Amino acid sequence: MRTYHEGSNSLVDLSNVAYYFSVKGSSYGETNNVVNTASTIVRPEPMTINGGFKIITEGDDNKFPYQLRQLIDDNNLTEGILTRQRGLQYGQGLAMYNIKFEQGKRIVDWFWDDTIGKELELWDYPEYIINVLMDIIFKREYYTMMIANRGARIGRDAKAVGLKHMPLADCRREWPDDRGRINNVFVADWRNGDPEIMERYPMFDPLKGINQTTSIHYEALYQPGRSQVDFVRPGYHGARKWMQRSNVAPDILKSQTDNGLNIKWHIISPQSYWDAKRTILIENCKQLNQFYKEEMLEELKDKILTGLSKVLSGIENVGKFFHSEAVQVELGVGRAEVMKWELIAIDMKVKDFTEAQIQISKRADSAITSGAGLAPSLANIIVDGKLASGSEKLYDYKLFIATETPVIGMKALKALNMWKRMRFPNIPGEFGLYHDIVKREEDLASAQRTTNNES
Repeated sequence: MRTYHEGSNSLVDLSNVAYYFSVKGSSYGETNNVVNTASTIVRPEPMTINGGFKIITEGDDNKFPYQLRQLIDDNNLTEGILTRQRGLQYGQGLAMYNIKFEQGKRIVDWFWDDTIGKELELWDYPEYIINVLMDIIFKREYYTMMIANRGARIGRDAKAVGLKHMPLADCRREWPDDRGRINNVFVADWRNGDPEIMERYPMFDPLKGINQTTSIHYEALYQPGRSQVDFVRPGYHGARKWMQRSNVAPDILKSQTDNGLNIKWHIISPQSYWDAKRTILIENCKQLNQFYKEEMLEELKDKILTGLSKVLSGIENVGKFFHSEAVQVELGVGRAEVMKWELIAIDMKVKDFTEAQIQISKRADSAITSGAGLAPSLANIIVDGKLASGSEKLYDYKLFIATETPVIGMKALKALNMWKRMRFPNIPGEFGLYHDIVKREEDLASAQRTTNNES
């Protein structure tokens, strides 16, 4: 407690701390590593694991994918943005296409080959594509297992019969050899440091083509200023501090409610009032042949102030009032003071504080969507109190399809297209992700409009 004095008179006692915010505890230990910005630029060092192999680490502690997952789990927005972006990238799913030019215009001819389609149906290719898209959006990289048949085991040529998505958090690349080649990929649970159980697969070699045993293909988006021994960071990595600020805003508001001083009234009582009460108590004790204790006055204070608090609080007490008398006390020649009770309303500025936190949260939402490469209209983010109009969403969608999907689609389907060339070298065409051309409602015939289409 801190007591303020004026001369010899004690005016008011206040707590040293008005607010105490306990926002996050030790559970944020891992995520904080993601937030730190390196003060110096150094070349990464390999990590030696069981068997004497050296790997390229994911961050200083080799846990960056798990930390990134934790950061997203604690945010109310990022997971939805990534999922929405994956859906926009996937479109209507896998198709094949040929490219031709007519009168100087590039024409994409979409089609489907039943022979390849029957082969794809032998393994869950839609699930594979969906998972690869999530990894490349989540962290700009992915791992694919190229599953070979048993030909290599019996002395015949191997053949890539299918693809399998490998969770990127479980995969680590071997440190490059003297010629800069990465020869192996290690699969394990890396959350406990150096795992005892792991699997080693050779890195897929495009030059060897189809004649390989089961191997893993690694694909990543190029990042300027980083080499193959640097771990890949997502596009929203620069917005990570905004993500955390967005995360803690609800906790700050909760702490304000739970731990705030929440005082509405400041009651100032004259010392002379309590001196008079003390005198009365002393006289009563004398009449009752009792010994006066100062605790008697404190109990009287509690009783009077408790009754006053009931008058000042609650809807049921509207219309009630508190009465006191003012007494003028002469302090000396030309000096006098009015001894009276004062009830002063305290404005805790809760509204201003709350609105400030909401504005910070809105700014964080905008930073997160921008970092994730998605327009707020496509993420259903409210900007300035309103959602984007249908025409704004349509424009942003067409811009997204024209600028964002080609590169991501090419990278996400690179392993699948290599599989197609190895398995069906004589069938022309490439795999791509097909997207219907969305039109405005007013450009459609009445029967084709959403409002008139029950299906």
